[in-house]
Amino acid sequence: MKKNLSKFKSCNNETSFKNFNIYKNIGNISSGHSCIILIAVLISAMLSFGAGVTNAQEVTSFIPLTGTKNIPGDYATLSLAITDLNTQGVGAGGVTLNLLSGNPQTAPLGGYVIGGVGSLVLTTTSALNPVTVIGNGNTITAPANQTAGVLTDGIFKLIGADFITISGFVMTENAANTITADATNNMTEWGVALLYVTTTNGAQNNVIQNNTITLNRAYQNTYGIYSSSTHSATSPTVNASSITAAGNNSNLKIYGNTISNVNIGIVNAGPAGATDINILLDIGGTTPAQGNSITNFGTTGTHSPFTSIPSSVVYGIYVQYTVNINISNNTIISSNGGTTVGASLGGINIDGFFFDTSGTFSTVINKNSISLRSGLGTMSIVGITVTQTSTTPSSSVSITNNDFNTTTHTVAATGVINFISNFAPTLTRDISGNTFTNISCNTTGTLTFISNTAALAASAVMNINSNSIITGYTKATGATIFFSTLAASVNGSILNLNNNNISNITCDAFTGIESKDGTSIVSGPVKSI
Repeated sequence: MKKNLSKFKSCNNETSFKNFNIYKNIGNISSGHSCIILIAVLISAMLSFGAGVTNAQEVTSFIPLTGTKNIPGDYATLSLAITDLNTQGVGAGGVTLNLLSGNPQTAPLGGYVIGGVGSLVLTTTSALNPVTVIGNGNTITAPANQTAGVLTDGIFKLIGADFITISGFVMTENAANTITADATNNMTEWGVALLYVTTTNGAQNNVIQNNTITLNRAYQNTYGIYSSSTHSATSPTVNASSITAAGNNSNLKIYGNTISNVNIGIVNAGPAGATDINILLDIGGTTPAQGNSITNFGTTGTHSPFTSIPSSVVYGIYVQYTVNINISNNTIISSNGGTTVGASLGGINIDGFFFDTSGTFSTVINKNSISLRSGLGTMSIVGITVTQTSTTPSSSVSITNNDFNTTTHTVAATGVINFISNFAPTLTRDISGNTFTNISCNTTGTLTFISNTAALAASAVMNINSNSIITGYTKATGATIFFSTLAASVNGSILNLNNNNISNITCDAFTGIESKDGTSIVSGPVKSI
């Protein structure tokens, strides 16, 4: 006991005992008696907490945050509020951090971090105890003194944090940040990033909604909203994928955000393990108001080799190793010829989305408006692509009611253009109701409106119905194909191609339907055209 009490020789030093709530009940006692009473309190407290407590300073009282906390008011700044959130955790009913309108902020170095090592947010949030951070239209500016060469700067970062909503902020790069070389950059990589804190503790059940995110696409590593379970929060170029289902970033909702001036709009990359992949991703919800706007994106494919994104491509939306996906109601407009270095330009790409071997999963890509204009004549333009070739036999893909417009190369080009490409051998496939509006192409490369390369299994059905060319299509030279399937489907499968409007076409080489589907002359799908 002498060892434990030696640091309290001066009993008039009240700060030594402030961690004990009982101290406030001692009252006004002379210093001599105070010393005796305080030592007695200390001994009693140590006995109450058990033999495991060896230092009085280790006894800490936490007051979880609940209700609405106004900033300013309850806290002077958003940074102080988030620091307290991480320190105190969340209590019954959850907490709302409300940044009152008219209070712009500058983010701390690296960004506002919710969660992370040691944060009580990791153990205190739940569906009943969520955290909502409301911006009320306030601007959050990245700091001007970011550490040179760091690749993990963001405005907000959720690191292993669950049940968090980030809503109503205007997030922007600092105009003073202009150095773009990887090794010396002082730029901001992420508007919002969702990352794991350990490979077994990801950021799950989160909502990013109604924010405006504007960075600087002159910097190759700019992402509007970035979710990855393929690397740590500190080393995005080192592959270290999460290893359990608890380590992924499942059930992410991204609604109503306006993202611009980034190289890549939205990334959601799950781990590749069949039992670890992300489950549930909703980008755009079910109504137009929930749709996201991604504009003026795309500069270069020579971005740093982040483990969650392929090289030599830029996308409006990129998804990897995730099941049960909805991408709907979004507007995706690339920079006007701004992609000029080593990159194919894509609208929506779903990669590795059915890696599991069992279960029933769906991917819905519906009511999106896509306009892509590449300034790199040798590279391809791809509107919507589902590229994973390993799926469950009972899963489905639905690519419906999307509009492709004003898509072309802005220079004389040889690169191909593919509006819709499916490589996923799902049981049901519906590519219907899509429109291609006012398309005038400047490439000699082949343009394909809809293609499928995945074989249909017995009892599988693919519908290619009611797709239309609107206003007109013009292409001076090079091949054009409206629909192509070159798969090796088997007997018992069905291919329907009905009510497609293939008209208003001006080109020199056109194929309406190219169907070479079947394992042999006598084996293949039943076709209805």
